[in-house]
Amino acid sequence: MIEETSASNREVITLPIVSGSILAKVLRYCEKHTGDDKSIAEELRAWDADFVQLDDDTLFQLILAANYLGVERLVDLASEEKTSISDLKELASSRLDDIKCRLIDRSHSEIIKDLEASHSRLHKRFKIQSQTCQKMMDESEKDFKKMTERITETTEAMKETYTEFMAEAQATASRVCKTTIPELAKSFEKSVGALQSRFGIPSN
Repeated sequence: MIEETSASNREVITLPIVSGSILAKVLRYCEKHTGDDKSIAEELRAWDADFVQLDDDTLFQLILAANYLGVERLVDLASEEKTSISDLKELASSRLDDIKCRLIDRSHSEIIKDLEASHSRLHKRFKIQSQTCQKMMDESEKDFKKMTERITETTEAMKETYTEFMAEAQATASRVCKTTIPELAKSFEKSVGALQSRFGIPSN
């Protein structure tokens, strides 16, 4: 029984052509005929006769549901209400036309809903992808800007360093030329004088 079944073990059975109210009638019939006690046969016949006193639409739905669920005795009982095959054919024809119209309308509406849902999903996905691409482009532009700034800063620093180096080199060369050469000349003259004195060579 359903009451004895845990929620995790429950299984939903779909009956696509049986409405809730008609299913309730089928279950009511089955419960009434459980066991079929012969001692109440007359009571059951009276109950059956009263049970199928329904309008044509409900009666036809009951026949379809009983046939779909395999309750043959209920099919026979409900069919007896129509006195001839032509009555059943007429009822079936009208009901089938109605079912076809409802199925067509339902199929059309479901197709439209599916298309709208698909369009909505595609729109959301496109929007997300567009936002992602835009974000990547913005980040790439920022990185490129930073890289360009770094290259510019490095170039300027190298230029400044080179300028300083050249200025220092020129200053060093100038100092060498101004101080070292005169000092070398004096040292040379001193050495020559020392040699002349040593060897007794008169100076000019």
